[in-house]
Amino acid sequence: MNLNLFPKDLLVELDPAGQPCTNTLAVARAFNKRHDVVLRDVRNIIQSLGEISISELDAIAEENHFIPDVNNAHKFVDVTYKDAKGETRPMYQLQRDAFTLLVMSYTGKKALLVKLRFLAAFNTMEELLSERYASYENAFKTLRPRLSYRDWE
Repeated sequence: MNLNLFPKDLLVELDPAGQPCTNTLAVARAFNKRHDVVLRDVRNIIQSLGEISISELDAIAEENHFIPDVNNAHKFVDVTYKDAKGETRPMYQLQRDAFTLLVMSYTGKKALLVKLRFLAAFNTMEELLSERYASYENAFKTLRPRLSYRDWE
């Protein structure tokens, strides 16, 4: 069972922390987009992340019991590369969350497959957590009567 939401065919390297990442050039190739369009999309996401208010984050945290991290410094890393002419060009290194934010707006077969893979992994994870919770709940119900305080007195 594979719960890794990062497409292996877009894995370019491991970042300094050992996390899988890709870059905007690989995304442009994979999704048949011009690199400047992918760069524009990333910049728009970064700008939009900066416009999210604390109250909007609080609402997400309350709904999901999880505080979303909108600090884009570790998700979208501004780097450069040398093109075929030897000129330095802009590029972004993308960790999984950044990649997901970027391609969720894309259309086409490849994008649809990425989204379907994401949903399948999420549903599998949800099912596993539900099963684990049920087994913990059953174990607790079984053990609780055996752990009453009067047995320890």
